[in-house]
Amino acid sequence: MAHGCAAAFCIASRRCGDVDKLESAYETFLATATGGLDRLGTVVRLTEGDRSGLFYLRNTCCLYYTSAEQVKCSSCCLDSVEDRIANYRRVLADGVVPH
Repeated sequence: MAHGCAAAFCIASRRCGDVDKLESAYETFLATATGGLDRLGTVVRLTEGDRSGLFYLRNTCCLYYTSAEQVKCSSCCLDSVEDRIANYRRVLADGVVPH
């Protein structure tokens, strides 16, 4: 649930949304949400060239290994924060919108 909520803000930020407003709106959402969503991951703002966007860093596993595809998500906590941020920077530089 935490990833899905964060993903809405993150994807919108990379689809020409106002990154400042979306970042602020996400912080407001977290401050008013119940259930400790803030403990499950962090949204970071990255800039690469002239592009900026929000990206989610998951703190808990999505249990990818239980799915038939066994494909890790882009925010997989089994990868280091540094590796995830490097991947997100490549995505931002290439202008694609991962989930």
